[in-house]
Amino acid sequence: MKFYPYANLKSDNLQPLLFASRVIGLLSYLLFIATVLLLIAIPFLGSESVTRDLGGATMSFSTPDNSGVAIIGSIWSLVSAISLLAFSGLCAALVFCEYTYTKSATTYQKNQSGHCQGRVTPLSKAIGAKGR
Repeated sequence: MKFYPYANLKSDNLQPLLFASRVIGLLSYLLFIATVLLLIAIPFLGSESVTRDLGGATMSFSTPDNSGVAIIGSIWSLVSAISLLAFSGLCAALVFCEYTYTKSATTYQKNQSGHCQGRVTPLSKAIGAKGR
């Protein structure tokens, strides 16, 4: 079982584009994971007041509130992940269309060259002729 995106796609001519769409898909998956981790971390990044007793003197300070940074980071990573996944899907769709077009064109050429005598092709059905 293959765990990378678009594992069932093949290409003869657009292999670099297929590779790029797989890498972009994996990057979008990683951004989704980062979004989930940032959302989980938000409650732990709030401000906190700390008071220390220093032998008669009391020192009090508060830690900075970093939950806003986590919220903004999670929104940006979610939007980026969705955008990258959509772009990756468009690239994969282009590869799929190219592959099916070249396969149908080579099948049609084989039928026209006489390798498949007596076979009715979709084009011959459209013009009403039988195979040779």
